[in-house]
Amino acid sequence: MTQITVRQVNRADLPVIKELFNAFEAWLNTLDEEPSELDPARADALEPLVFGPDRLCEILVAEDGGEIVGYLAYYFGVWIGSNIAPCLHIADLFVRDTHQRHGIGRAMMEHARKIARQRGARNVFWTVWRKNSDGQEFYRHIGAEPFDEEILMRWRIAPE
Repeated sequence: MTQITVRQVNRADLPVIKELFNAFEAWLNTLDEEPSELDPARADALEPLVFGPDRLCEILVAEDGGEIVGYLAYYFGVWIGSNIAPCLHIADLFVRDTHQRHGIGRAMMEHARKIARQRGARNVFWTVWRKNSDGQEFYRHIGAEPFDEEILMRWRIAPE
């Protein structure tokens, strides 16, 4: 391993981001008792979300010797709690298995935290699957704690 660099994604990185997204989806699928069939074309939805005129998120990439080995997708929101302030939500974090446990995930998380602090955020939020014990261990290791005060709810919207 060489020196790790964390930076904002650019459009030229998109093919690698899609490949990493699909690798992450495949890994998550191994946690399911009934794995579903994966559709690599699903990653195509990232481009307008990150680079479109109404972009909704940003992506950080981690490079090791110029090779992209991980990504972190995030977006900003508002936290209305004891303090009303911006907050940063992490949508996805993935590091190639060959590069895990080398500080790359931590470097991306710290970079995201720095961005959040610069924008006046008081919290960084994300979810981790209950069955992803490695992820939970990693997040606790970097100093995060479960946020049990609320329950994540979902209201599905069918396409028109």
